[in-house]
Amino acid sequence: MNRRKLLLNIGTATIAIPLTVLIRQTAHATDLPELALTDSTGQALGYVRESEVDGQTCANCQLYTGVESEDLGPCVLFPGKSVRAAGWYKSWIQKVS
Repeated sequence: MNRRKLLLNIGTATIAIPLTVLIRQTAHATDLPELALTDSTGQALGYVRESEVDGQTCANCQLYTGVESEDLGPCVLFPGKSVRAAGWYKSWIQKVS
């Protein structure tokens, strides 16, 4: 194997591996456990399961990657956990359409 082929394979693997992980996380989002209210990161960010801030919920946050029609979905800030679509936390960012 020459150097050019080796570098091409390394570059392809560098892109393919994280992409595969992202696809697997998205595909199994419904299998993720719900973020506990006792979770230290959730507590630090003021996560609540029912938003009290008018017009701000996890469902309309840029960091929420769940499906709008589902009650739970993944969030970038809480890897491996799901949050309630009706929830809210201090790092809320308006979703851009």
